[in-house]
Amino acid sequence: MILSILAFASRLIWHVPNFSPLSSIIIFSAFLVTNKKMALWPLLALLASDLVLGFYHWGVMLAVYLATALNIVIGYSLKKNYRLLNIFSASIFSAISFFVITNLAVWMMSNWYTKDISGLLLCFTLAVPFFKSTLISNILYSSLLFGSYAFAQEKLTNEKIIAVK
Repeated sequence: MILSILAFASRLIWHVPNFSPLSSIIIFSAFLVTNKKMALWPLLALLASDLVLGFYHWGVMLAVYLATALNIVIGYSLKKNYRLLNIFSASIFSAISFFVITNLAVWMMSNWYTKDISGLLLCFTLAVPFFKSTLISNILYSSLLFGSYAFAQEKLTNEKIIAVK
């Protein structure tokens, strides 16, 4: 619940576009929860923040929610194999999938780009700076969340939690 409040608040404060802890919070939340319904709380925080910030094109918004919900699956997958390399890979995969899904939706559903390969390439090319911010923020915030968790677990149990391989 605290992470959901953090996810909500993080969308309302000023930040560099696409530099957000939201994906990392959802991945970490899905990793932590035992009740699968609780993994939906950060998505509800996204919806609540959209109520405050305003809605946008329904198709693009649906793509954003789909790409964001994919982070729940990514977080669940870390439960089985919780290692530093997997956390790093999950952060990268989350950024790439968000980039592809959302920009494909923007290209398909907006009138900003021609509906041909040059329009698609332009859409993806113009989105690269946003991808860079997403990628860096995913790696940073996942490192902070999972690193803090591993540090706390190690201090509480005196054993290493994340296998570094």
